[in-house]
Amino acid sequence: MSITTAGSITLEIQQQPFTLEGLIGESINVQYHKSPEDGLQLGTVHDLAKEIAGLFGLDGDFENKLNGLLTALKEVGGLDKIVETLMSSKIIITDLGINTATPATYQFGFYVRLKDAKLGPVTIVGFGVVFTYEKESGNGEVKTIATV
Repeated sequence: MSITTAGSITLEIQQQPFTLEGLIGESINVQYHKSPEDGLQLGTVHDLAKEIAGLFGLDGDFENKLNGLLTALKEVGGLDKIVETLMSSKIIITDLGINTATPATYQFGFYVRLKDAKLGPVTIVGFGVVFTYEKESGNGEVKTIATV
């Protein structure tokens, strides 16, 4: 006999609760799925690069090196607007899933909200990606969702 019940697991990321809901029993199958408007906003790509560098103990010179690299890229004809758009874009967690049943699968999804990204008359608002990893096969499957 097995008992499965509705349940949840709450994580805290950047002092914000992040609740995965689903079923808990012989295995765990909990998920978090939100729209970009309701997802967990982590900050800009530039800010996240600095935070990740800090996690790995890189010295304070990292920001100077990053800014120097970005300045050099901006000097290449036509790249200035692209670099600025990418570095000021916001990263939002939209999906997280844990399923420990066989085969175990794990999901992580995020959305990149762009600022002023235009292709002619079309404004690209952002794009989202969901990565699904199946432990048994060792192969990850990438699912993408684009929003224009």
